[in-house]
Amino acid sequence: MYASQRGHAAIAELLLKKKANYRLTDNRGNTAIILAARRNQVACLETLARYIKDPADWEAKGEHGLTAERVGRSQREARSG
Repeated sequence: MYASQRGHAAIAELLLKKKANYRLTDNRGNTAIILAARRNQVACLETLARYIKDPADWEAKGEHGLTAERVGRSQREARSG
């Protein structure tokens, strides 16, 4: 989870290859997908996409009831002004 948040795509891939539980959440309910989206970690999101095929995992809601897509959009909007 934190490898994805911090942009460590190679470590995230290693963990996923070893069958790490990508559905785990932090204390706020955020998955690795949501944390990577929040930090705009594109390489990590691409890595996660190679291993996580269930659409429900991509639509999971975390903190404030937001999906990874919505979190990513919010971050882009905040950066663009």
